[in-house]
This record gives sequence, C-alpha cells and structure tokens, in this order.
Amino acid sequence: MRLEMKAKFPEMKYIVSVLNRMVLQGNVVKVGIEATAKETYLCICLQRCRKYSFVHVVRTLESIDSETKTEISQIPDDSILLFDTDDDGTYVDITVYKTFRELPLFHLVGIPDVAIPELDRSDVSNLALNCQFVLRKEFYELGDLVKIFNSMLSKGFYACMKLRESKHLEISFFHNTNATRSILNIGFGLWIPYKNSKEFIQWDPNTYEQEILEYHRVMLTERTPVVGKFYYVPSGPSLEFRAIARKAE
Repeated sequence: MRLEMKAKFPEMKYIVSVLNRMVLQGNVVKVGIEATAKETYLCICLQRCRKYSFVHVVRTLESIDSETKTEISQIPDDSILLFDTDDDGTYVDITVYKTFRELPLFHLVGIPDVAIPELDRSDVSNLALNCQFVLRKEFYELGDLVKIFNSMLSKGFYACMKLRESKHLEISFFHNTNATRSILNIGFGLWIPYKNSKEFIQWDPNTYEQEILEYHRVMLTERTPVVGKFYYVPSGPSLEFRAIARKAE
C-alpha cells in the first residue's frame, strides 16, 4: 500500500533503509494512523527490546481513504513489514509479509555524513558544548541513525533530549524550536554502574541529567549561532554531541 506524504522528507529514504535492516534482525515494527481535527499522521513504531528502546517516525499524510485505513488497522501482529520511498520522501510504501522466507532482496541505502571541519577534528578546541552518553549495550544501527540526525540538523531541525527514569535517553526531532510535534523519536538505555562496584562509588547519578541541561542551555540560549553535530563512538559504545559557536557574519 502507498501513502502520500503532505510534505517532502528526503531523510525518509535513509530512515526506511535502517528500519528494514532492523526488521531483518527480528525487531518488531508496527504502523498506525492517528488523526486530529486538522491532520492525519502515519506512525511507524519499531521496538528494539523494552518500551524505552525504540525508533518512532511520524509524518503527516496528504490524505488517506477509509479502505487503506482499515487495511492498516487489520495488519496481523505477527506480520513482517518492509518500507520503501523515493529520493524526496514524497510517499511511503508498506509491504506486508507472513514469513521471512517471503522477503525479497533489497538494496540498503548508503547514508552520507555531514562534514563540519570545526567539529570533526580529533584535536578540536574551543567547543561551546561537548556532552557524552554511554550506551547500556550495543546499538549497531545508531551509527547510521546519527548520520540522519546530522542531516536533519543541517537543515534547521531541532533535537530535544529527555532522560527517562535516570537511565533511558530519548531524542526527539522537531521542524524547529517552536514546533510541538516531533517527527522522529529514538530511545535507548544508558550505562549505569552496578551497585557496590568501584565505578558506582565514584558515579554521580546526575551526570546524564546535567549533560542534557547543558545541551539545552547552549542550544537555546547561546547568543551567537551554534552549530552542532552528533557522533557515534563504537568503543564504549557512546553517543557524543559537539557544538561550536560561530561568529555571525
């Protein structure tokens, strides 16, 4: 089935490629339709393990007929879903399969990285912000998702960070700082040292919360333009965010 989007979203071709790869690895993905008085949304929800480990995509639909809406609502829970779109992200195709044996061969899209020389150097200095979040366990697709994050940031999207239960990081992407509905959410567990361990004795339980507060302080209140970029560090593994204040031209 094909669903037409209300607005183009070029990053969608990269997102569905990552989602398809995660589906092949056995992750459960669901789709649904939500509506307000003015708009209708496509919701793609992939759960990696528990409720705080997920990838959620929400996009506004141009329109949807009642037949397609019913068809989506009746997709069996044990179905395997694969997604496709065009280069501009003007639509999303959803194909339903009963078993992994039915899945076709498909191309995994290479995701380009956004180059920011001032931040990409290993000896970078004069940072306005440098925060780091150590992951509880491996998240192999995060490297590609980070490239998608940076592509969105380069186009003016805003990333909001939240901490759930002191150990789950949730990142939500909005069209801008004034937007009220996120279009991409991702959540995953953060590393916390075991109680009674040597690391736990020296551990500050507010570490991640302080990092998030500093992130929002810099990104929302810095007087000069701030340019930021996410980095995935496989050793750890960890997610890092760097930002630098550029002088206004």
